[in-house]
Amino acid sequence: MTTPARMTHTLVDHPSQLNALSTLPLFRPLQRAPVRLGGALEKHPQREAWERDINRHMRACGCSSAANGLLLGLVLAGAAVAYRAIATDGGITLSAAAALVAMVAIGGAVIGKLAGLAAANRRLKATVAQVQSQWTPETPPGNPGIVCG
Repeated sequence: MTTPARMTHTLVDHPSQLNALSTLPLFRPLQRAPVRLGGALEKHPQREAWERDINRHMRACGCSSAANGLLLGLVLAGAAVAYRAIATDGGITLSAAAALVAMVAIGGAVIGKLAGLAAANRRLKATVAQVQSQWTPETPPGNPGIVCG
């Protein structure tokens, strides 16, 4: 993939370059310029739709899943605090209840974010597989590829 400093997009001119795309924080490319499919796909009727899908999945942040995880954590922690207050004679202190609610809510948000990023990565890889199944790479004229001998 070529991404010069002033280029507004990342040109992908071989299907194997799509394998490097990821939404996961440790594996995503540093340059997050929009992907543009080139090479043999330049005139393909689905090129723009594939580019749109790839770029949408690449920019997924998992925020809605994180919000759902946060809400689920708040509900579960609230239920645990209520149960602890009702089921035990001594109850639970306010600081312990607040700490429990905060830890479970933050844990739910983190788990939700990771789940959202993983789902977006699965959708990205499915789109990449669909593009690669339709893309037969062209070898440049005069370049027979790798010759062993």
